[in-house]
Amino acid sequence: MIKERNLAELEVLSSLFFVMQAIARFSWGLFFDMFRFKKCFMIVNIMQMYVALHFMMSAEHSIWFFVTVLMTSFTFGAAFTLFSALCTKIYGVKMAAKVYGVLFLGNGVAAISGPILAFFVLGDEIRNYALLYMVGFVLTVIACFLNIFFTEERVTRKKVQEADPRQVEDLK
Repeated sequence: MIKERNLAELEVLSSLFFVMQAIARFSWGLFFDMFRFKKCFMIVNIMQMYVALHFMMSAEHSIWFFVTVLMTSFTFGAAFTLFSALCTKIYGVKMAAKVYGVLFLGNGVAAISGPILAFFVLGDEIRNYALLYMVGFVLTVIACFLNIFFTEERVTRKKVQEADPRQVEDLK
């Protein structure tokens, strides 16, 4: 049985959640400059795997629950920082806004449609959060595996011109 939280405990946790996101965005920007995307993304994935495996168990203990929720916040802040920096690095300043906008839109569509789709697919089983966290764990393992093959190659005018000469203007 999951422990019920008192209101004061949740107020403190929600405040810390947003403070941790602010710290995370600054920190992940520094980490990106020091270690580059692949290493940072692998660290984020390892943290997310921990969260996915331990979230249900940590719900019983206040300290571990706080640590797990704050770790979730820290990795959430990484998503905003790492992907925008990577888009800028790969596509340049002008194209990055367009690419990141589509990426961010996809994130928003997934955040809205994911729970709705899960409800239609799982029905009442949606209340079984352990299943959802296990799915999250498996997807994170797949992301770690795909990260091994990812390269941070910059898109140049020559490469774009070979693909579509009309888009060279966007890289200026």
